[in-house]
Amino acid sequence: MTNAQTLQSILMDELNLKGLSDVAQKEVLLKMTELIMKKIILATFESLKDNDVEELIALQEKGADHEQIHDFLKQKIDNYEELLQKIIIILKEDMRGMINTFQQYV
Repeated sequence: MTNAQTLQSILMDELNLKGLSDVAQKEVLLKMTELIMKKIILATFESLKDNDVEELIALQEKGADHEQIHDFLKQKIDNYEELLQKIIIILKEDMRGMINTFQQYV
């Protein structure tokens, strides 16, 4: 299972999307996954020093896999795992509010 699939599975359970149609579930999951990934990328680049950003770009250009990049970020960013969890928690709370609002009008 990929990271995106794992994330989507967690979101399905935690956001209680089962009450939505399949199309709505897929749309919410897609948007939420994209948003989380963008927030993680933004937070990552904001947390890295300039020379670390250059090193990360070089790693990606060399074709580093996800695990190598993740290990690099864990080394360079204090509490990287915690940072990821905070981003996900905040976005899940935001999505819960939006879903509740959406369900009131359906």
